[in-house]
Amino acid sequence: LLAAIGVLLACLTATGRQAGRWIAVAGCVALAVLSKESAVVACGLIPLTLWHVRRPVRTSLLVGAGVGLMVLWYVGGWMRLVNHELYARETLAADWVLVQSTAVVRLMLMVLVPGWQTPDYDYDLVPLAWRGLSLALLALLAVAAWRVRTRARWVTFAAGWALVAVVPRLVIQTPRSYLNEHQFYLPLLGLLLGCAAGADALRHRALAH
Repeated sequence: LLAAIGVLLACLTATGRQAGRWIAVAGCVALAVLSKESAVVACGLIPLTLWHVRRPVRTSLLVGAGVGLMVLWYVGGWMRLVNHELYARETLAADWVLVQSTAVVRLMLMVLVPGWQTPDYDYDLVPLAWRGLSLALLALLAVAAWRVRTRARWVTFAAGWALVAVVPRLVIQTPRSYLNEHQFYLPLLGLLLGCAAGADALRHRALAH
């Protein structure tokens, strides 16, 4: 929760016009990362938010975000080493991405069908074909979001937010821990914003007719 709050405050502060707001943004990102290392996704969500509200996204900001991402990632990894919590090396990177993609798609579908919730879902029992399909669906979502970026910015923003927010879980292996509900706070926000924006667009279209 602290990580999610820090990321959200960073994105909201970045859209302001106050002098010195980037110092406050850095403080919010620091709060988020010190709470949970996966909060480095703020380095991608901040430029995405600025793009969505039609604020200029300068090249220097993107470069700074990239450098900050690498530094924070290194610090987060070093902190884990110090605490003797080494990343898991039990599975191949490709297998990990497939299983985590399955978890992402399942949690996204649970937004529509919450009855699927269970505290102990065994992703290791999911067939390989379904894992591959899940990864393909995420890739298709990314491509579709990119293609509609000019005529449906809210779709690109919502999908982009959800996808960027799960990147650490896709590439970093953690001991005996797949993506679960309490780690889905930030991606869920993107999906909810997308659902709300979509409902609003349908309402305006219905009123227009």
